[in-house]
Amino acid sequence: GNTMLEKALALDPEHHQARGMLGDALRWQGHHTRAAREYRRAIASVLRGKNMVALNSRTRISLAYYFSCLGQFERSTALLEQCRKEALTSGLLSFRSATALLISGHKGRAETELRRALKLGLPFAAVRAHPDWRSRVQLSDLTASVSRQHAVGERERT
Repeated sequence: GNTMLEKALALDPEHHQARGMLGDALRWQGHHTRAAREYRRAIASVLRGKNMVALNSRTRISLAYYFSCLGQFERSTALLEQCRKEALTSGLLSFRSATALLISGHKGRAETELRRALKLGLPFAAVRAHPDWRSRVQLSDLTASVSRQHAVGERERT
């Protein structure tokens, strides 16, 4: 739970991913004020002394996610657009992007990005286990859609 993340942060207080995960855990437990503080600290950890142009896609997607969780949707969307131009090829990065879009209220774009993540090999169990997706999307419809697309793609290749 939270104590493992807090122990990790005691060892490395600047680890933005652990801060973001702690923010997620707190948000999912209903501790929104504490979660917001952790997201702001995660953003500060990333931006401290960094040039935004030099950040890799994974870090920019993390920033977009943190901004989404804070309700700063314009900043989140701008970062996601930068990453999209780089043609993400990782299922995990596409999933993080999809989740940031979902939190930002862009359900249709989020589902499109999620389909892309699944095509790139993201296990569907990761989606089903994620609280934001479980509570906001009809996963059975999405699963059927992705399965149909995969079957069509397989037929076209043969």
